[in-house]
Amino acid sequence: MENQSLSKNLIYQRKLQGLSQEKLADLSGVTVRTIQRIERGEVNAHMNTLKLLADALQIDIRELLPLENPRHEALQTKWLLLFHSVPLLGALLPLTNILVPIFLWIHKRDDNPLYDRHGRAVINFQLTITLLLLIGLSGFFVFPLLGEATGIFFSVMALYFGALILNVLFIVLNIFLVLRSGRMWYPLAIPFLRKRKSLAAGA
Repeated sequence: MENQSLSKNLIYQRKLQGLSQEKLADLSGVTVRTIQRIERGEVNAHMNTLKLLADALQIDIRELLPLENPRHEALQTKWLLLFHSVPLLGALLPLTNILVPIFLWIHKRDDNPLYDRHGRAVINFQLTITLLLLIGLSGFFVFPLLGEATGIFFSVMALYFGALILNVLFIVLNIFLVLRSGRMWYPLAIPFLRKRKSLAAGA
């Protein structure tokens, strides 16, 4: 079971960065054969090997290691669910979709590299969505004043409501992904927040 969890984590991290097994082998110095065996769950990888792979993937080694305590895994899932679900508050209180995730991220990012990565992803996506909403909202006031800009007005209106729908869809999708596999997917986010060098270097 532990090997299977390690296997899933390595496959996920490698594919997340668009790396083939051969490319990861070149970057890490670990043989392709070893990477294949780890991903198939056939071998107990040495910590030195995992450290090389983590460095090549520019992640903390803890993102590859499986959790040994089921209670820790359940707690981790709850925190990840909180990160991805709190932006729904923005429908009731403007800007809480950004402010609450930022608060959580600042207070939890050093506890677990997953909290740092998921928190940054949520914040980046919400900042992107909010930017689109502001552009659309400004169009409601600006373009009606321009008598011949009807087409542009409807385009901006579509942008506004499209961003709202997209936000809800991705929130629900990522809640599902966290519950199912602990993963996330925000392909349209502008990377306002990037990985900190201290975390990229590992412990």
